[in-house]
Amino acid sequence: MKIWSDILTSKQVMFFRRAATLLRNSGYDVLCTSRQYKEAVELARIKKPDLTIVGSHGEADRYGKLRQSASRPSR
Repeated sequence: MKIWSDILTSKQVMFFRRAATLLRNSGYDVLCTSRQYKEAVELARIKKPDLTIVGSHGEADRYGKLRQSASRPSR
């Protein structure tokens, strides 16, 4: 079975790192993605989860965030 988790915050990096390890050890195919979000990416570098970067966080305004969110590919 394939499991995809989209990690969007630094808190989720901490949680899903352990969850992904447990799932992989149980035989699941796990994909973890994130957007280019400073806090999440920096923490991921420290904690070393298997993380694929797709898209970015967006600009300061809501329209920029909406545009970036809409442009992220779905799997």
